[in-house]
Amino acid sequence: PNRHILLLDGLDSIFLNDAAYDESLSGLAQAAYEINIELTEARATGSVVLLIRNDIFSRISLVLPDAHKMRDFAFDLDWRVLSGAAGVSSPLIQLINRKSSQERGDGPIDVLSYFPEKISPVGGRGGVRKRNPSRLQYLLNLTRHTPRDILQLMEHIRLASMHLDLTPVKPLPIETIREGVVQYSTKYFVDALHGEFAGYEGGREEAEAALQALKWMEDSRFTRGDYRRSLQKHFPGLETKADEFLRLLFFAGALGNLFDNGGERYLVFYHRRNDVDLNVQGTLVLHNALTHAWSKKFGLS
Repeated sequence: PNRHILLLDGLDSIFLNDAAYDESLSGLAQAAYEINIELTEARATGSVVLLIRNDIFSRISLVLPDAHKMRDFAFDLDWRVLSGAAGVSSPLIQLINRKSSQERGDGPIDVLSYFPEKISPVGGRGGVRKRNPSRLQYLLNLTRHTPRDILQLMEHIRLASMHLDLTPVKPLPIETIREGVVQYSTKYFVDALHGEFAGYEGGREEAEAALQALKWMEDSRFTRGDYRRSLQKHFPGLETKADEFLRLLFFAGALGNLFDNGGERYLVFYHRRNDVDLNVQGTLVLHNALTHAWSKKFGLS
């Protein structure tokens, strides 16, 4: 009568440095699918569940003959938050509220209520930006719309608030929020990006060069030519891989495109719209968390 769940994390790690990574992962998905068909036909109560990122599945689906059928049996966990007031009720915000309520154990908690309604970001050497985004927009712009990012951001702000004499404080002082943001950006976000390059076919040295060339650029708003020159200066010979590196950084969430449509500017990051590709010919903008971590000017004023 008991239900048993066996969790195997990082099952793909043995293939990370294999040139046939996509082929191996697609084989794993195909095997799980066929096993589930056999279990269903045998009226068995068990099943095999694979947790695969959407961008990875889209990539391996090119060599999966039954990819469309697998989608029919899949659950799509979409954590992206739509812009506007509706975002406060999104699954991602519900997650942090429920987790905080469970930690406290004394009733529901509205985490956003601990933040000022408007927060003015600090733009490193560029000073404070003119527009003050809402607290929701400010916090989300520091993440890639994933549970891990938002929970780590909240945890680092919580740790920063522990230095206050009064607990809890509503709203949190802006200096406390900024300190937590800087700690999150430097201690978590940069390392998380390094993890996105695990298994890159060019090896660790090239992956490190791609990130370092991005870090050593002067501004957070730049062009393909700027990035190529940074590679040429610091890692001669790798500038020929500039476009490849930029796309890897785009899909990892490190940068996005800046578009200007008749004076109205907007940003496109992969974690906001996973049906887009990077326009290497356009204007590129560093993710806000990296702007904090590397003390750069913000890409928008």
